[in-house]
Amino acid sequence: MSRLRRQVERFPWPMLAAVLLLCGIGLWCLQADDPSRAAKQGLWMLAGLLVLAAAMAVPYRRIGESSYIVLIVTVVMLLGVMVLPHAICPVRNGARRWFKLGPVYFQPSELAKIAFVLALAWYLRFRKNYRSLVGLLLPFLLTLVPMGLVLVEPDLGTALIFLPVLFAMLYLAGARSRHLLTIILLGVICMPAFWPVLRGHQKERIQIWLTQGHSRDPVLYDKGYQLRESLLAVGSGGLTGQGGSESIYTRYELLPEDNTDFIFSLIANQWGFAGCGLLLAAYLVLFIYGVEIAATTVDPFGRLLAVGVVGLFATQMLINIGMALALLPITGMTLPFVSYGGSSLLVNFAALGLLINVNLRRPIILAKRRFDWDEIDEEIT
Repeated sequence: MSRLRRQVERFPWPMLAAVLLLCGIGLWCLQADDPSRAAKQGLWMLAGLLVLAAAMAVPYRRIGESSYIVLIVTVVMLLGVMVLPHAICPVRNGARRWFKLGPVYFQPSELAKIAFVLALAWYLRFRKNYRSLVGLLLPFLLTLVPMGLVLVEPDLGTALIFLPVLFAMLYLAGARSRHLLTIILLGVICMPAFWPVLRGHQKERIQIWLTQGHSRDPVLYDKGYQLRESLLAVGSGGLTGQGGSESIYTRYELLPEDNTDFIFSLIANQWGFAGCGLLLAAYLVLFIYGVEIAATTVDPFGRLLAVGVVGLFATQMLINIGMALALLPITGMTLPFVSYGGSSLLVNFAALGLLINVNLRRPIILAKRRFDWDEIDEEIT
């Protein structure tokens, strides 16, 4: 009984409340816009709570012991969506990202986000070799393999999540700042070289973003409709919004993908500045508790896992809101716990379960904690 009481006391109830609030905001918007989707999302949310419980039940270090197997299985699934028959892996909107399991569609690229964080955190624990540039090769390989397969689908939005999370975990693990900054600088310098290999629609999205949807090219202007409507939806929400079913963007379906990639614009239109503030406050609670869990966990694997999960949530939120506000080019990116989608919601609940798992099992005996490396310990260059 004392152990159960201790677990209840250590459970991050405010973080769970913040996540449920985010889910509630998403359900409210879906109910006003598409009640049938809201009902489905409600069922996915209940399933997500079961996934959350399952992710908390098994000690996180035991999960870490199987992390490489999970990553290999995920890579095989990512290969499968590209080679299996269309009856199993259908093409939707010009992309092959899903397994069709009866009436349900599952997106393995969502699972790849957790698999990569688990494998990377397990690899980086207790190691020193990534203190050198050469030693960074394997962590980058663990990242670039699933990231590259996700890009081929194509799913640029999901692929963009991997590198920020990788750099955050490497920095926390003790990689030298000058090495990471050198890699970032080289990446920025080489970015123009990637322009010829971008697909046509990806180039168009960048051009639309640079002109804020008001290109003089008639074709690009027409394709900039979504971005223009997103900005109008946000701006017309005012302080308190236009209401749910009363919103013109709800009644006339003026904004494409308003239940998924652009649900932030719909929230801003329906709830206004006040609703956006409530949404961001809920995310802030989630991030504060996530960072607190990472900061107070002395086990290296647990700390890296916590940072990886918080990085996943933060990167997705920033990219989604950034593209809705025209701060970033449009990519396929859901808003965590808010956007419609079963695969995304289940994976986010699984990631949240891992984060809470770390919090509930913070070890009493201090593990080796070498995240603050001495610059004079070994001169590896």
